[in-house]
Amino acid sequence: MLARPGVAPQDVCLEVTETGVADEPELALRRLGELKDLGVDLSLEDFGTGLSSLAVLEAYPLDMVKIDRSFVATFGQGLRPKRLLAGVVGVAHALGLRAVAEGIETHGQLDAVAHRM
Repeated sequence: MLARPGVAPQDVCLEVTETGVADEPELALRRLGELKDLGVDLSLEDFGTGLSSLAVLEAYPLDMVKIDRSFVATFGQGLRPKRLLAGVVGVAHALGLRAVAEGIETHGQLDAVAHRM
C-alpha cells in the first residue's frame, strides 16, 4: 500500500489484534517497529475483550487503542460500564495513546462517551 502514488505513511493506520501478535511476540514487535519507523500509525483493535493485557499497551509501539463496541453497548446500564470506559481511556491517555470507541450509533451515546474521552 505504501508503494502506491500519493499514499503517505502518516496517512496509514494499521489495526493490530492482540491475538495477531501473541503467537510470535518478538517477530511482531520487530515488524511493528519497522512499520512505526516508516511513519505508519498502529492501533490495537478491540481492546477490552478476549486476551486484553496492559502489557501489550506497554510493549508495542502503538498510537491508538480502539475500545471494543461491547463497552459502548452497555454504557447506559449503570455506573460500572461508564467507570470502566473512563478507566480504559485514562490508561490509554496516560501512556500517550489516542482512544477510539467503536460502535457509537446514537447522538446520546456520542455525547456520553465524548465526555469520558
